[in-house]
Amino acid sequence: DPRDRHRPYFVLADGLKDEKKPASYFKTFAFPFDKDGEKAHLMWVVHVDHLHKGMELLLSTNTFDFEFLDSGERRFQVRYKDGFRKSLPYNFSNKPYLLEEIDEFAKWWKRLTGGEEWFKIKLTESQVKQWEYNWTNTLANWDVDIAKNKSAQFKLWEAFVRAGLVESVPFFRKTLHDKQEDLKCAAQRLEETVKAVTSGLLLDVFELYLHILKQRIDK
Repeated sequence: DPRDRHRPYFVLADGLKDEKKPASYFKTFAFPFDKDGEKAHLMWVVHVDHLHKGMELLLSTNTFDFEFLDSGERRFQVRYKDGFRKSLPYNFSNKPYLLEEIDEFAKWWKRLTGGEEWFKIKLTESQVKQWEYNWTNTLANWDVDIAKNKSAQFKLWEAFVRAGLVESVPFFRKTLHDKQEDLKCAAQRLEETVKAVTSGLLLDVFELYLHILKQRIDK
């Protein structure tokens, strides 16, 4: 029905028992409403036009997810726990993202490709892929758990990320700034970039744009 384009169906927490059932009332598989997010259940749904006071609805946040299938077995490793899952093959669980967080992905991709003059230089494809290689390999090899950001392993990895950015982006080097406002801007941008990396966000940006969407930094 064309009129349903913006008029959705809602999942009911419990079926209609003692009242007349509307024409739009039917049972279907709804996914996921269990704590592990892995099982679909037969649930009663009803059209928004037929909702009324007293109905208890099941609502879920709008999220988006993705995974670069670098091997045939990767698809079978995608598993949710408590509504989240690991960014494979790394040890952090940011996925799925809230739908509104897609703006953060777009913002960082814009910065990587020269937007806002964030880095004050034109990054190259090889430079960004070297960052990704260095950060993801040390993340895995040093057994870093991003959720434990007070641990010694995390602090060491964070320092490694910061040092690599300072070395490869001249704007982030304090010694190059004579003006206080430039020094403050460089320090703020450096720390924001470090946070984006060490939270796992920028690593997921690399996965989505470079590997899945096949976008290029130096297009």
